[in-house]
Amino acid sequence: MKHQTVLELEGTDIPEWPMYVGGDWVASEGGAWTDAVCPSRVGTVLARVPSGTAADVDAAVEAARAAQSGWAAVHFTVRQRALNKIADALEAEAEALAVLTAQDTGNALRTQARPESATLVALFRYFAGVAGEFKGTVLPAGDDQLQYTRIEPVGVVGAILPWNSPLMIAAI
Repeated sequence: MKHQTVLELEGTDIPEWPMYVGGDWVASEGGAWTDAVCPSRVGTVLARVPSGTAADVDAAVEAARAAQSGWAAVHFTVRQRALNKIADALEAEAEALAVLTAQDTGNALRTQARPESATLVALFRYFAGVAGEFKGTVLPAGDDQLQYTRIEPVGVVGAILPWNSPLMIAAI
């Protein structure tokens, strides 16, 4: 789904951008929508987004929890390839993401939005690179035993992101 704002669509109907939950584009359970307003153009609605509710967060967390165990179980090289593929796709759309971010936040395109878009790509490449670097420690604890650590994901988090660096913060 390509997210374009009313500015890019040159005054056509205001687009609606549903949420992506469990592999599907969905509206809010309550059906309400919120206007995403351009801070640099008074009265300009860029798009409409679902007015998420606690039930929507619960559904997203449930979907993420359902996917998390399978993701954690795959070999780190599979995760590396997936993260690098995401980075490639983000890099291909870096300028569009920068423009969207500038429109949505009011941040300057050249000094803030473009660097943020580039940082988003760099973060996915970084996480791909370190995917195989997380290792436990094995400690001798006597002649007949070993103690070891196993690093496991903590789990799923539902969070509200601040407006000022949405791409970068969402990647972390």
